[in-house]
Amino acid sequence: MFVLELSVSGAPDAVAAWEAQQGASLAALPGVALAEGLYPYENLGTAAAYHDAEPAAPVVMIVLGFAIEADLVAALDAPALRAAIDALPFGAHLEAAAFRRHRQGLPDDDLRQGGGTSYVVRYRLPCAEAEAFVAEYLAGHLPIQSDFPGIRRILGFEPIAAAPEGSLPAGYLVGNEVTFDDLESFVAAMASDVLPRLKAHSQELPPRQGICTHHLMQRRPLA
Repeated sequence: MFVLELSVSGAPDAVAAWEAQQGASLAALPGVALAEGLYPYENLGTAAAYHDAEPAAPVVMIVLGFAIEADLVAALDAPALRAAIDALPFGAHLEAAAFRRHRQGLPDDDLRQGGGTSYVVRYRLPCAEAEAFVAEYLAGHLPIQSDFPGIRRILGFEPIAAAPEGSLPAGYLVGNEVTFDDLESFVAAMASDVLPRLKAHSQELPPRQGICTHHLMQRRPLA
C-alpha cells in the first residue's frame, strides 16, 4: 500500500474544526482505499514516559492509503485536496509525506480501519547513508518488534518523492508504527525484553543527524 500522510499542528480547536469539515472529502478522494486519523491522548498516565512532549504530537495525522503508487500521485492533484489545504486555519501548520507502507505479518493482525493505540515513530533527515539506514531498519527492526507481547500491528514507512502542492515536505528518513489494544497493553510491552533488543539494533544502524519523534496516538476512522 502507498500512503499520503498529512500532519497538522497548531491551533488545536481550529484544526479540529477544519478536520471535521474536510475529513469526509479527503476520505472520498479518488483511489483512497483507507482513510484514518491519528489523534493525541489527553491523559497518557504511565505511558507518558515513552511519549515525546517536545516536539509535541500533531493535533491530527490524516492517513490516506492507496493500492498503487499511481493512485496516490493522481490524488495529489485532486481539487478536494487542494481545497482542504487552502482551508487550513490561521496558526495551523501542515507537513505532508508519501510512503510505501510495509506491513510485518502477525498472527493477530486483525485490526480493520480505526481502533487501537498506535506508537508513531518518525525519523527525520539528514542521514548520509539514508538508503542503507532505511533498508536495515525495515529488514531488522520490524521483525524484532513482532516479539512484543500483545502487539497487534507493525508498519514500516519508506518515503517516496511525492507531496501535494502548497504543503511543507516533512523530511522523513523512515517511519514506524506499532499498535496495541490500549495504553495498558503498550506499557506492558515496553516492560518486556524486546525494547532493549530494539535499542541494541539501533546501534547497528548507520549514523544519522536528524531527530526521531515518538508519539502515542489514538487511531480512528476518518469522518
